[in-house]
Amino acid sequence: MSDRIACVNPRCGRTAAQERHPGADSIICRKCFRMLPGSLQRRFKTFWSRHRKLSRMSRRKAFEDRDVQFARANHRLAESGDRVWNEIWSFFRPVDKPAGLETFLEEIGL
Repeated sequence: MSDRIACVNPRCGRTAAQERHPGADSIICRKCFRMLPGSLQRRFKTFWSRHRKLSRMSRRKAFEDRDVQFARANHRLAESGDRVWNEIWSFFRPVDKPAGLETFLEEIGL
């Protein structure tokens, strides 16, 4: 199954083709995306729309002499995307042990 990319949610069995997402190590399926809090969904959608807009602008002939500005904008956008993706990734990762009565009882040996 090396030609498939797994969803970021470990409890989800969905995968995507490697050809559609070159260089990606994980994706998020629509079902899992809808499970995210609304604020995180909006942040990801905002990042993705800015990414598409910057990509379209960089291909236009009128902007071909602005490599430095596009490099800076692309770098800042990539950092923003990494932060959003890390939040999405951490949303689906389970906490080791929840702090509660059971953990306390295990610690004291009961």
